[in-house]
Amino acid sequence: MRGKHWACACSLALIVVLPSSLFAGIENRPLNSDEATVLPRGQFVVATGASFVRQPNNDNQWNWVTDLEAGVFDWLELDVELPYTILDRHIETEQPDLNGWGDVAVQLEGSLLKERAYLPGMSMAFQTKTQSANEDRGLGSGETDYTVTALASKT
Repeated sequence: MRGKHWACACSLALIVVLPSSLFAGIENRPLNSDEATVLPRGQFVVATGASFVRQPNNDNQWNWVTDLEAGVFDWLELDVELPYTILDRHIETEQPDLNGWGDVAVQLEGSLLKERAYLPGMSMAFQTKTQSANEDRGLGSGETDYTVTALASKT
């Protein structure tokens, strides 16, 4: 990784990971999953994760995603997903390296049924992926996406 990308990655880690340790509700999520429970009003969670992919053409890609979740009401949760990408292109290509923020996703999840001893909890989530990233640089899709998800979970 070139020097400026290494410094950028370290700075991002300090900006995203260290402040999240100040919050009591930190989660360690190895998988991207969701459950039918929502945070109670006034509670919030900061979760962050990173991945590394070596592309078939030997490009190195690092992805950091930070998820900010807040309980708006006891039945409604707001989530904001902030993705950051660093793409270190193979030395033989003429394309420049790439780093920056990706498309931000905003989600509202509402609880439909609280979990009971004999019933799973159920909720609905509505997500919008914005066009906030620079599509010309390859950081975003250039499209606004909408997703509706029905969730059911039982502990």
